[in-house]
Amino acid sequence: MAGTYYVWAEQINDVSIQAVSGAIFVSASVAAISYTVNQPASVSIAAGSGTLALNGGVSPPQSTATQIAFSTSNTVRPTTGWQNAAIIDNNTVWAIYATVPASAGTYYIWVETTSGTNAVVSTFSIQVT
Repeated sequence: MAGTYYVWAEQINDVSIQAVSGAIFVSASVAAISYTVNQPASVSIAAGSGTLALNGGVSPPQSTATQIAFSTSNTVRPTTGWQNAAIIDNNTVWAIYATVPASAGTYYIWVETTSGTNAVVSTFSIQVT
């Protein structure tokens, strides 16, 4: 349990010998998270045409701030263009109507926590024409 704790020690044979620790701070544990990315019905869309419905899994189920980004690389994490996703369905699914890139190209979907951890990239690409 999160909080501040102290350890008290006392010698069994001589209770006059005692010690107490300094403050020990314990933070709440956060379960590790992993994401999946579901392939949308259409993997081709016109540049700047609005939004594309995207979603994927969250495991184990938890309400963690999540974001997605389009990137032309499936190996280098994007540094800009992140969009906040919603966590739905009893904290098991992330979902977003993501703004489609304005430039044509082949894009991958990156998903991660909003603190920039646990990144995963789609195994499929989206063709923006």
